[in-house]
Amino acid sequence: MPKSSRIEQATKVGEGLWQQLGNRIRFRREQLRLDARAAAAHIGVTLESYEKYEGGERLVPANQLAELAELLDVPVFYFFDDLQIGETNAQGPEVNSHAGYVIATESERIAALIEDFQKLDFDRQQHVLLVARVLANEAG
Repeated sequence: MPKSSRIEQATKVGEGLWQQLGNRIRFRREQLRLDARAAAAHIGVTLESYEKYEGGERLVPANQLAELAELLDVPVFYFFDDLQIGETNAQGPEVNSHAGYVIATESERIAALIEDFQKLDFDRQQHVLLVARVLANEAG
């Protein structure tokens, strides 16, 4: 199945970030024909909690998201690939994808992160925190 088709099936524009994430989890689990009860057991939560993750009603902790990625045989970033966050603005600012790599010192990088983080809405801040936690767990 082509990537765009997979993403379109698992993501609906206008949904909140956590609902989109839950849809991705459910989509991949169903692709593999795994039972929700088995997925819940794999990450050590009740079926009710797991269903709230898939329904976007509850934030998936980074360690459990990493465990789900392992169970579902996908990289963690599969869950975030091309998510529609907020409204898209065709005339928005261009982002230089290499700009972050030119910040030389740690204190400058931290200052840049803080400044950019404070500009984000709550859902986007949660997304950044989750990605940062997953990356930190993978590095440690």
